[in-house]
Amino acid sequence: MYLYHINLGYPLLDENAELFINSANVLPRDREAADALDFWNQIHPPTPNFAEQCFYHFYNTDIANTIVYNANIHTGIQIKFPTEHFPQSVQWKMMRERDYVLGLEPCTATLDGRHLARNSGSILSLAPRESKKFSVTVNLFNHKIPQEFYK
Repeated sequence: MYLYHINLGYPLLDENAELFINSANVLPRDREAADALDFWNQIHPPTPNFAEQCFYHFYNTDIANTIVYNANIHTGIQIKFPTEHFPQSVQWKMMRERDYVLGLEPCTATLDGRHLARNSGSILSLAPRESKKFSVTVNLFNHKIPQEFYK
């Protein structure tokens, strides 16, 4: 089970940042996330007592594409990965004062543990002596978002 933590913060992350994820389906992990599902892609200003929200993103494309861009500082990050390697990702949204972070995490299973992944048939495994390569591409840029990034 793989999960790559890519955590973003200030100055890229503030209420002016835009979030784009080309997922086909977004599911909340818990009640806090379910209550905020309509706002999963909005970046809020630092908020006292903000309860973390985790969203699971599922894809129907060969390449997952995530972009965070802040026009005020003309800076952004793009995270791309083959969905063959990582069929889903976790978005960890923590907009609390002093704990202000956005986690974008390509993964092979949800955060709910090996037992549930095995029971749902979503756990990936390797045969003896089998190997597999995984890749994630991270692009940093300091200009307007090129249109090809959205593909």
